Amino acid sequence: MTQFCTYVLLLGCFVASAGAAETQYQSRDISFAGAAGDSLSGSLTLPDGKGPFPAIVLLGGSERLDRTGIYNWANADAFVEQGMAVFSFDSPGRGKSEGNRWGRTHEERTSDALAAIRAIASRPDIIEESIGLYGVSEGGVIAFRAASLSKSVAFAITISAPAVPFESNVDNKVRTLCMLSGLQGEPLDKLVTFNRMTVALARGSNMIDAIELTKTVEEWNDPKWKSLISLVKKQSNVNRESTRDAFVEIAKQWESTDWFQRNKKLRELQIPLLQLMGFDLSDLDAELDEPLTARSLVEFDSAVLAKISASDSPNAMLMTADRSREEDPVTFLMKVTCPTLCIYGEKDHDMSTYPKIVRDVFSSTKHGDSTVRVFEGAGHQLEVTNGKRVTGGDHRKYRHKEVDPLILSWILKRFPATP
Repeated sequence: MTQFCTYVLLLGCFVASAGAAETQYQSRDISFAGAAGDSLSGSLTLPDGKGPFPAIVLLGGSERLDRTGIYNWANADAFVEQGMAVFSFDSPGRGKSEGNRWGRTHEERTSDALAAIRAIASRPDIIEESIGLYGVSEGGVIAFRAASLSKSVAFAITISAPAVPFESNVDNKVRTLCMLSGLQGEPLDKLVTFNRMTVALARGSNMIDAIELTKTVEEWNDPKWKSLISLVKKQSNVNRESTRDAFVEIAKQWESTDWFQRNKKLRELQIPLLQLMGFDLSDLDAELDEPLTARSLVEFDSAVLAKISASDSPNAMLMTADRSREEDPVTFLMKVTCPTLCIYGEKDHDMSTYPKIVRDVFSSTKHGDSTVRVFEGAGHQLEVTNGKRVTGGDHRKYRHKEVDPLILSWILKRFPATP
């Protein structure tokens, strides 16, 4: 269930306003072949003049924006005004692009990004050696991957990019929720670890080893925790019920602990958010006991996942996909040699450790041109709201005033626009 809550958080992070792109500049529709052989479509927005121009390819996050959404979020007219071309394309299944909106893996999204570069690189109005990527949230991870694989990426700019594997990013978000309510230390570790296991049980997945729990449990040197991991690793479609029964039997011993009981509050917060995402959970055939029991928790998680899996909501694929084996972004970041600018918000609590991780990687690889900047008071979308609750496209109105000038000056210093 942590995964369910985290997907809600991820999807809520970068929801840009729809409608026509807010641009006064000329644009060209361009189609190209995506990773799955489908046709992807986008708009190349060009500055005034003949060019050729340096260019930026925009990459949205996990919400899979259309071309207008990511263009508006990035305030891309500011780039065009300074003499840079901007290519924004519809995510698969959005706008004029074919394909499955939620079925793209990181590998496929990386191939899409490199294909987008190729689609504009041969144009006479584009400087082929000056095309970079601008990736937001998950799009930042895609920018890392693409830059590590191809010299066609002249530079990379990332906004709030995860610097740990997907499941660890899930942990960080859950940890943030729990820490804000006062849970810390080993109780917090146990809650996060236990939640990972219940997610794996609900999925019917035996990929618990892929999300690095074994090391944590070994440090506790508790045979009961080791037994839980062993159960999940060995589960299959044949023995799912017996696995859950054995899991519940072991977990009963923790039912009276504070960290265990907090699972109930987490799930109570998730249900209305999931309903906002289009999942009908009104007739959910499961309830959480008061006080919470291991049996009702496991049955509740399984019932929720079953309802989501059966839903025709476009979010169902994202919510149920088993992404446990997504690679560590650091693996790719270590191979990035192009100029790189990584930006984070100081108030983006679950990403608070990522700037240091990125800086340490660049230091270890002796990267020649890297900048990591943390904006004080800014959140995941680099918004500064001073506690005011804002949603959707409104976040752009609250963007930290120094973000766009920094990005513009950083690019122009390295890739001057055509006069």
